[in-house]
Amino acid sequence: MDVDGIPKSSSTQSQTRRKLLETPAKGPGILHASQIRFRGTLRKPTNRYCVVRDNFCLYTYLSDEDETALAMLPLPGCEVKIGGEKFTFSVRVGARRKYTFTAQDEEDRMKWMAVLDQAANAHLTNQRKSGSQQSD
Repeated sequence: MDVDGIPKSSSTQSQTRRKLLETPAKGPGILHASQIRFRGTLRKPTNRYCVVRDNFCLYTYLSDEDETALAMLPLPGCEVKIGGEKFTFSVRVGARRKYTFTAQDEEDRMKWMAVLDQAANAHLTNQRKSGSQQSD
């Protein structure tokens, strides 16, 4: 335990999470980014600037000028689907968390779908590569 009575592992996790969020909205390693409207599990619609980076995580910001992300969501293993409403798509993470996004137009939705699909399957690709290397 550390001085505040919080286990060191929790403190370390908090520091690691803060470092991950200290990523500017603009910069290297961006696979796709745009202003987007989304609803989380509480169904409250929110406008955010979203970025998928080459670490296959989705970062959300208030604007494209922000230096620190509001949240970060690892995407490998998530489920991505086209929604029934105009320009919508969804991302399901585990059994309980589902996010519904509304892109600005059909072209943007298709870009998001392509990048999210790549990120969702990223761990599967890595497992196949490492599996084939082990069998050689």
